[in-house]
Amino acid sequence: MQNEAQVERCQESVRDTLIRRACARRTISYSELAQRVGLPPQRYVLMRQLPKLVEAVNADEVADGWPLLGALVVRKADGLPGAGFFRHARELGRLAPDASRAAERTFHERELQRIYSAWAE
Repeated sequence: MQNEAQVERCQESVRDTLIRRACARRTISYSELAQRVGLPPQRYVLMRQLPKLVEAVNADEVADGWPLLGALVVRKADGLPGAGFFRHARELGRLAPDASRAAERTFHERELQRIYSAWAE
């Protein structure tokens, strides 16, 4: 991703992909999301670029009063979002600063239900 217009298109593609998943009541792995929006599968992209795009989508959704669509993006190993999701949820005021791991899991489950309620057909 080189210029602002490309970043915006990619961010919109991330949002559209997540909305389709929300409508289907399904999560998506980081690597599958990267593939679906046309990002290269290198580790750097999955660790740096993709989370930034998901965070931008989350910030827009919160500003509009919607749930964090990024809750749909999970690790294959355990079905949970990465630590960056929970950090960003704290920054956005959606998760308590001192939330425990158990509280993070509960938050994630509730956020998924909010997403499915808002988007599922």
